[in-house]
Amino acid sequence: MKKYLTLLLIVVVAITMAGCGKKKDESAPKKATNKTTVSAKANISEEVILDEKGVKVTAKSISYSNAHTEIKVLIENNSEEDLLFQLDNFSINDLMLSPGFYANVTAGKKSNEVITLYNEDLKASNITTIKDIEFKLVVVQAGTYDTFTEKEVKLTTDAKNYTQEYNTKGTLVVDDKDIKVYVLDKKKDSKYGYVYINVYVENNSDRKITVTSDDESVDGFMMDASLYTRVSPGKKAYDYIEIDKDDLEENDLKDVSKLELVFDIYDSETYTDILETDKITLEF
Repeated sequence: MKKYLTLLLIVVVAITMAGCGKKKDESAPKKATNKTTVSAKANISEEVILDEKGVKVTAKSISYSNAHTEIKVLIENNSEEDLLFQLDNFSINDLMLSPGFYANVTAGKKSNEVITLYNEDLKASNITTIKDIEFKLVVVQAGTYDTFTEKEVKLTTDAKNYTQEYNTKGTLVVDDKDIKVYVLDKKKDSKYGYVYINVYVENNSDRKITVTSDDESVDGFMMDASLYTRVSPGKKAYDYIEIDKDDLEENDLKDVSKLELVFDIYDSETYTDILETDKITLEF
């Protein structure tokens, strides 16, 4: 069961994140996409989002460029502790995203920081306007990594009339009460030859879930092409199953005509099983 391997991976990543911020591997192949700016440049009013135990964090503004959208924050650490600041459960317009953010602020100091959103990720999630920003701000003590404080944050921009659209036009492969998984379509990267099977997940339950895939095969050949995505309660996510060009070539394949796999969904916090599907066959 892949879930136990991913649990080990989570532990390793958590330890690594204690010493460095999350960065994108710029050398890795990406889905073919043009740089894009968010079409409607919404902004936020300056707002204090945390003011506890001598620590004050203020959300200042949003700035836009061709590659990034940045939420600017000011951190003031007037406590006696050296502190690390991180984010969890981050979403824009109820869609889960993974922004770049990590701050180390020593006792008695201030720091201007940014929460960096990659425009290609916004585009992949069909976000043209930022309306609602939600996340958990997690503050831990440097050195011990004990929780100092944490706060659920919700920011609303001036784009109050914007309505986010969600793509449910694909094949519904999981429909279990409050959890739905759609396989949307197949895309091939013309430059690198990677194939992407795009997936959309809705989690209308009251618990954080992890959606994975297992036993993947392409046109009858087994391949390591798994899905791993975590979705907070009441949120949604776009993700994809990546099929490596080299794996296709090793099996004399140029594309994906038929994909067979199993979806496994479990509780992200307790690691208890929620459901496992029968084998699903998708033809493109």
